[in-house]
Amino acid sequence: MERSIITIVRSRCSTWLLMKGLLFVAIVLSLAFPASYKSYASSRPSSAQSKALNWSSPKTVGPDEMKDYLADNSLACPSPSFCVAVFGGDYAVTFIDGSWSKPRVIDAGKGQGLYSVSCASPSFCVAADYERRGAFYNGRAWSAPRLLGSGFVSYSLSAEPIIDCPSSSFCLVTVNGLGGTSGILAYHDGLWSGMEEPGINPLSISCVSSSFCRAVDSQGSVLSYSDGSWTSPTTIDYRGYLESISCVAKSFCVAVDTYGYDVVYRGQGWSSPELIDPSQGLSSVSCASPSFCEAVDDHGNALTYDGSLWSKPRAIDKASLASVACPKVGYCVATDYIGRVLVGRL
Repeated sequence: MERSIITIVRSRCSTWLLMKGLLFVAIVLSLAFPASYKSYASSRPSSAQSKALNWSSPKTVGPDEMKDYLADNSLACPSPSFCVAVFGGDYAVTFIDGSWSKPRVIDAGKGQGLYSVSCASPSFCVAADYERRGAFYNGRAWSAPRLLGSGFVSYSLSAEPIIDCPSSSFCLVTVNGLGGTSGILAYHDGLWSGMEEPGINPLSISCVSSSFCRAVDSQGSVLSYSDGSWTSPTTIDYRGYLESISCVAKSFCVAVDTYGYDVVYRGQGWSSPELIDPSQGLSSVSCASPSFCEAVDDHGNALTYDGSLWSKPRAIDKASLASVACPKVGYCVATDYIGRVLVGRL
């Protein structure tokens, strides 16, 4: 009887020690792997991944002397048969009906370099340089660069102009005004408005129409442009540095940050940031619909979103990827930082 009691006590003590040990292990693991990583692992099981695009091999389209100068926001594809890529020098290339043009100088003179481009259609594009000048494309040729707006002079070559044109009669472009203030100019039917100061320094702008746009910044903030006025900035990513945003409707946007997180807007508010790319360095995102987006990063990886899940990051380039544009569901074009392009298809 005494031996049985001792056995029971030992058994219960062993069970208690085992439970205590398991609790200790759980605490250690929770410290080693933060909640954000566990969220990524649990929400991205291998059996429930989005189907990734199949990407072509990189193809060089930029001039040899301008390698390493391809910038973010440097690609625009308003249709699967037409794209424009600009380089950090004075060059642009166009993709028309299956072939890329030779690099063409469109911003000669001061040589400060093209930074971003946006196309509303194959017959209307605007490429912006570091001095806030823009060259316009009409479907046949580029205009000479001219100042975008008046009365506001860029104070620093570090100012990086971001432009988005949802139509041929409306564009938004970021500028640095006198005294170092950050602002946004609006283009309406050939005329530029005065500079608005929305309270952030935008890193990316996405416009659904001339009456609605969203912008994100390095502080993790977003603000909306609606019928001529800007809302106050709202923080949606406490990590900051929202690098890119893409909106296909007023009720749907996706933004990504340089730490590998995304935030999604579905009409009722923004989701919490979720880790989708553990390698970090997300540089660009483009959505063709609420059920199809593509993101690329600085490590040559691409990820596909199907409306609920992201695919695992997949290496498609040995170089850093700069920009991605998806003119339709299942079709995207990406550029890297050494003047090459890739095409992805489902």
